[in-house]
Amino acid sequence: MLSNTSSLARKKCLIIYLRAKGYSRCEIADIARVDEDTVTNHVKIFADSGLQGLLKANYYKPKSQLEPYVEQLKKLFEKNPPHTVNHAIELIFEQTGVRLKHSACQAFLKKMGMKCRRCGLVPGKANDDKEQQEAQQEFHDQKLQPRLGGCPITELTHEQFCCHREILNFSSNLFLKLPPMLCKLAVSRPL
Repeated sequence: MLSNTSSLARKKCLIIYLRAKGYSRCEIADIARVDEDTVTNHVKIFADSGLQGLLKANYYKPKSQLEPYVEQLKKLFEKNPPHTVNHAIELIFEQTGVRLKHSACQAFLKKMGMKCRRCGLVPGKANDDKEQQEAQQEFHDQKLQPRLGGCPITELTHEQFCCHREILNFSSNLFLKLPPMLCKLAVSRPL
């Protein structure tokens, strides 16, 4: 009785069984849903090394060029963690001479136990109402009024209001409460 019960091992045994029963290579490929060359390879392996050779898992597992440097890189990243994957690529290249692609570097860092973290902005301290009002008044007095040429905002016509919309957008908090009729009032002098 076989101790290996994987689906691949069962399929290999089925191929050998069907070949022993006299089925052709093409028929076996159709029944087992494999390529004809796969049937030929399994039959050759069975003829050369028997059932143990057939059931042996010969999977291709490439070795990383960074295997000898894993401990060195772990120490480096603990001391100086990379800020981005591109930064990690450069650090790895400086230490080992091996240049990785972006996805390969991400996979290598994950294999080493590192996680990619997303960074966010920390909101600044909110001003209380009194400070906010003082800041708005300072903006109005020092920046907005000089741009308007000293003309009070209540004297703008609708056309002038629209022409200076980009100026007014800077201080939208100041003018949220302006009634629409202020745009239709006469101007003391042109802008």
